[in-house]
Amino acid sequence: MDLPPVNIEDYPAIKRHLNNFGKDLIRSDRGDSIYNLRNCAYMQDFFKQKIIFSEISKMPCFHLDNESFFAEATTFIMTGLNLDFLLTLLNSKPVTYIFKKFYAGGGLGDSGLRYKKAFLELLPLPNKILSHKIEHIIENEIAKNKNIEKEISKIIYQLFKFNEEEVKFIEQEYN
Repeated sequence: MDLPPVNIEDYPAIKRHLNNFGKDLIRSDRGDSIYNLRNCAYMQDFFKQKIIFSEISKMPCFHLDNESFFAEATTFIMTGLNLDFLLTLLNSKPVTYIFKKFYAGGGLGDSGLRYKKAFLELLPLPNKILSHKIEHIIENEIAKNKNIEKEISKIIYQLFKFNEEEVKFIEQEYN
């Protein structure tokens, strides 16, 4: 869905306000006039199902959006296939531990995590075949109205081949 260009002439008060800034409006990345910036190359992604997340947070806060929400500033989006599976992994204790320990970029200490694209792309996530096992548990456990986080974490620990001692350590870190 392409958004129609905004005609600044339809908004005379905004145009008058912007004109107060003169040369500051002239940018190399502008669109058709000095009143708008270049087209957003990924505009279509906002209309797709996507994962939305904040770059800096105290805990994993990945959310699935099916409502065409527009994220801004330090909120980012991911689109693609298997988003339910990816969302489950990114919000899990085991993947949070791996990310914090090896990929979070440092500097935030115990105050939080920094979910930068470059770090997220390096996460060693399991393939789609393994997602069927998690999807099956989600469906069955929701039907039984049980807490599924523990079951999902158990599978993810197995996927990453954590031993009992490592699992216990991670669980204590996040309790």
